[in-house]
Amino acid sequence: MAINCSGDLLINSDSGSTFQSYGVRSFCTFNGTNGSIAGSGNVSSITRHGTGDYTCNFSNAMPNSNYAVAGSMVGQTDNGSTHSQFIGAHANQNGRKNTTGFRFGFVHNGGAAQDFNVSTVAAFL
Repeated sequence: MAINCSGDLLINSDSGSTFQSYGVRSFCTFNGTNGSIAGSGNVSSITRHGTGDYTCNFSNAMPNSNYAVAGSMVGQTDNGSTHSQFIGAHANQNGRKNTTGFRFGFVHNGGAAQDFNVSTVAAFL
C-alpha cells in the first residue's frame, strides 16, 4: 500500500500494477423484519416504512448524493428453506438518495416486497 501526493490510497495487486482504493462510506447489517441493527459504520438508524421498504440514515452526512448503493439479503421462504439474493438498493417513488440517507427496497425473486432476516446495505463514494 502507498499514499500518493494527492492523498489517494494505492494498493499493489501483486501483478505488478497498483490501483486506487475506494472505501465504503457507510454500511449496515440489520434485521429486515424490525430494522434492528446488528453492525454498522456511519449509520445512525434504519427506518422501516413497511414490508421490504426502508431508509438508511447516516450518522455523518455524505459530501454529495453521487454515491453508489449496494445491498444483499438472506432469509427463509415459506417452506423454511434458506435463500439469498443480491439486489441493488434503489430510490423509489417515496424517496431518493440525499446526503443524509437513502430510501431503498428489497424484493423476493417473484418481485414482491419482502423483509429478510439478515439484510445488508452499503454506500460507496
